[in-house]
Amino acid sequence: MAAPLILGGRGEEEIGAGAAEIRRQAEEQAGVGQARRVAFVFSPLRSEYAGMGRDLPSHSAFEAQMQACETALAPLLGWSLRDALEESPAAPPLARLDVSQPLLFAIQVSLARFWSSLGVRPDAVLGHSVGEIAAAACCGALSLGEAARAAATWGRCCRQLEGEGAMASLPLDAEAVAQRISRRRGRLAIAAVNSPSWTAVSGDREAIEELLAELAGEGVHGRSMEVPAPGHSAGMEPVHKTFMHELAALSPAQPSFPFYSSALGRRADPRALDATYWSANLRRPVLFEAALRALRKDGFDAFVEIGPRPVLAAAIEEIAAERSAAVDFSEVPEQETDDVLLDLVLVRATAALGRVAPATADPDATFKDLGFDSAAAVALRDVLNRLTGLRLHATVAFDHPTPRRLAAKLRDDLEAERA
Repeated sequence: MAAPLILGGRGEEEIGAGAAEIRRQAEEQAGVGQARRVAFVFSPLRSEYAGMGRDLPSHSAFEAQMQACETALAPLLGWSLRDALEESPAAPPLARLDVSQPLLFAIQVSLARFWSSLGVRPDAVLGHSVGEIAAAACCGALSLGEAARAAATWGRCCRQLEGEGAMASLPLDAEAVAQRISRRRGRLAIAAVNSPSWTAVSGDREAIEELLAELAGEGVHGRSMEVPAPGHSAGMEPVHKTFMHELAALSPAQPSFPFYSSALGRRADPRALDATYWSANLRRPVLFEAALRALRKDGFDAFVEIGPRPVLAAAIEEIAAERSAAVDFSEVPEQETDDVLLDLVLVRATAALGRVAPATADPDATFKDLGFDSAAAVALRDVLNRLTGLRLHATVAFDHPTPRRLAAKLRDDLEAERA
């Protein structure tokens, strides 16, 4: 299998560069029968952000699909999709769950159409949490109207439970998180297993805050997901009947290509995406890591994150890079080591951010200025550890805050091991 290709991007230039990279690699591999198998991966809630309307593509394919989504959603919403996207004073706030979720759905479906217009079409789809609805529309398992209704219902149901809980993302494996929450007497539950190093929890807000504070005291920095509801836990049980009623008329169809379910952690029969499936989806943990491994096992090696900004790229990179072998840097001539290590950091930093071209990254810019958060920093640390055989700390990207300084840190540690 070819080396995994992981792409994300929100603007027309970034997406165009990603499409060109996939086409270039496809042409290179055409002669050896190893064409890329592309999976579109749809982001979860909170990949949206204020001002995203100014960054999204102004392209005919994107605009036409957004108009179709607006038409499908209009009877289901009490506000204008376009007003919300453009942050009109008449629009409700993006932070409201019944606003952010239908808007995210429309953006994702439109971005998928944009990628396809550039010649990058999916061979499979995978969605994370609410991203599964856009994935179902993309593959044809649900019509646009059915998917719009599912997205609007999801948002309204979550709005009903705003203030009833919270969610957080932790840089720990699921087993370690399970041990932590077991001491909190049912106040917390695992909401998502995203990768070997990232797990989300859901439940009582005070318990979330206590857990984050406890971990911070140990130097482990989790983060609030700013979701004011206990998503993907039994705390969503009160909306089950609403889901069953609102989505009773769904009639899932045979899709154009495979649908991988993060609710089940595997490839699923999309014809089963009825009201029961979507209600269970909201109440059960997201098995994103398992679903992504199923994609990898089935030969998919190009992952395009579909959303306003890449938030899953670090988890995808971590799982996709597991088969990578450590590089023996003792074979690299001493005078070339600095350049090789700097290139390594730039390439992997770019991948952790879900971007395409490492040449555009400034080696002397801080990781913070390049767009790193704690998730991207840990993902970068993990892949550098695998490729160098070192044991770098989770905060290494902030302790050595530019690609050049981090490359120097790698050189010093490798030299110390050789001595």
